[in-house]
Amino acid sequence: MKKIKYILLGLLGFIAAILIWGLIEPYLLDRESQVATIANLPAVWEGQKLLLSGIGR
Repeated sequence: MKKIKYILLGLLGFIAAILIWGLIEPYLLDRESQVATIANLPAVWEGQKLLLSGIGR
């Protein structure tokens, strides 16, 4: 019974660590705002924001 208790506590700790990391990690992202023109976009896209995500540089 103690073994199950330790496994469940370990699992709970792991889930808590993932949730805490999920709250912290978005603040570690680098953000750069740039203005660009894209030809032939529909008029409804005028003034909209776009997210470009990439790995590495």
